[in-house]
Amino acid sequence: MRNIYSLETDMDIRTSIEIKYKKGNKLLFSRDSECLQELIHLIELQKHRTLVMWAFDCVQIPLVAFEEKYPNEYRPRKALELCEDWAKGIIKMPIAKRAILEAHAVAKEVDDREYVALVHAIGQGVATVHVETHALGLVFYELSAIVFNVGLENCNSVISKKISYYYERLLYWQESIDQLNVKWADFLLDDTRPNKEKLLNQKRRNDNNVIDMADAMGIELLTEEEYQDLQKLGQYDTKTSSWIRTSSDIRKLGGAIFADFRFGTVFVYHNGAESYYAARGFRGSLRV
Repeated sequence: MRNIYSLETDMDIRTSIEIKYKKGNKLLFSRDSECLQELIHLIELQKHRTLVMWAFDCVQIPLVAFEEKYPNEYRPRKALELCEDWAKGIIKMPIAKRAILEAHAVAKEVDDREYVALVHAIGQGVATVHVETHALGLVFYELSAIVFNVGLENCNSVISKKISYYYERLLYWQESIDQLNVKWADFLLDDTRPNKEKLLNQKRRNDNNVIDMADAMGIELLTEEEYQDLQKLGQYDTKTSSWIRTSSDIRKLGGAIFADFRFGTVFVYHNGAESYYAARGFRGSLRV
């Protein structure tokens, strides 16, 4: 299985979710989670029906786990079956939507936050037939359930492996979707429709442009040299990373750079300028 984290950029997932976990939040991950950015970018590139098949595939694991605990509860599986029929054009949205809502309603009858998260993961996953943005709901809730199961201290490697699993399965369906002998509902065959997850994230990125935010604050982004000097004054970004000023030549090619401090050393990395990491801040200077 492909590990989408390099040694240099492996994130401390535990640290990023610790506050939410200790507050008792039901959901520990979001579109701002740095560990999910590669997966989110891949999701943005997909046809709607590719994400539907990926979600139907990935939802099997939380469904089996839920049914092992609650073998007489059939609503989550019924939601999956009816959404499969919806995707094939056999039934219309209202019937499937009712089943999805009934699956989510099971969470109100369960007194265990791991299984509450699992049943919401199922409901979100099968609702991907409706709109692409539900695909990440499956991810957010299932990852939260995993943390509730293994505990905060032991979650890093387990969550990393699960995210790699999502990524690998999505690559599989990306390659396989057009070879499937499936009769799709007409709306899933329309490849001219924009990916709603991509549209959502484009709006989020435009609303949170680092350069515009720095300008609005009256500061300038630190250069790489200034970031190096900053680290001589203390140790910053030991568990985070920060955007720094990128040269115009790199920006013209679509790139952006960021930096952090690990192992007593400043590391500088690159991403595409379109990459969105709301959990990553930036470092700036104010001249007086």
